[in-house]
Amino acid sequence: MSDIDTSAGQRSPQSGRLAFLHRSGRRRAPLFHGVAESLVEPDTALRLFGKPEVRGRRRVGVALARGDSILQAKEKARRVAERIRIELMPG
Repeated sequence: MSDIDTSAGQRSPQSGRLAFLHRSGRRRAPLFHGVAESLVEPDTALRLFGKPEVRGRRRVGVALARGDSILQAKEKARRVAERIRIELMPG
């Protein structure tokens, strides 16, 4: 299971927030499932990091969203992140 952290963000003419995707374990090559489904909402983006392996708790991606308010953007980023399933391949 991945962890979601929406504590970081930035201000712009339209409020923006991000949600970090974390994964714990000790395996190689994370696989990301649900990427297309996670981006159905407008003004959202996903950045997946090309980590060759995960040891311990690592940030493996970030979900980005913009909205009319910080709260709206935070909720959109959280929804994007929740749709992602991260699978760690045996190493």
